Amino acid sequence: MKLFVATFVVASALTEGSAADRQWNDLQDRRAAFGVKLREMDLDRFADRFDEYVEKGVSKINLNRIGVEECANVWGLDFEEEDDFNPETATPCEYARKVGRSYLRYAQKFLCLDGYQRDGAMKKRITRRFNKVILFAKSQKICTEE
Repeated sequence: MKLFVATFVVASALTEGSAADRQWNDLQDRRAAFGVKLREMDLDRFADRFDEYVEKGVSKINLNRIGVEECANVWGLDFEEEDDFNPETATPCEYARKVGRSYLRYAQKFLCLDGYQRDGAMKKRITRRFNKVILFAKSQKICTEE
């Protein structure tokens, strides 16, 4: 929980009102709502471990390089993927995968890669971390029973 609060404080340093800031807040809200849903289902251990995996992924994103104006080297995701995700009807596995994919898309859309000598390595590191979030969710017993 301490990591979550620390991440929120760092995220609050982002420019107020920017598209990146609004989407970050949406991500954090979705993540918190998912944690509440898991705890209501008595899946506290899954909630804690899932949050640890997400936090490790978030730690790989340099939040100071999010939404940088006049960035010459971006990841290259310019569109917003729309889907028919409904948190009320989603299974815990669907919800977990959605959270993991959403953080990855956020980094792909807003992370400025200027100044990284090996921007390909940074992309791989972030992608790998959030793929671990998704794979963790898929490997859980409740997901294999679906």
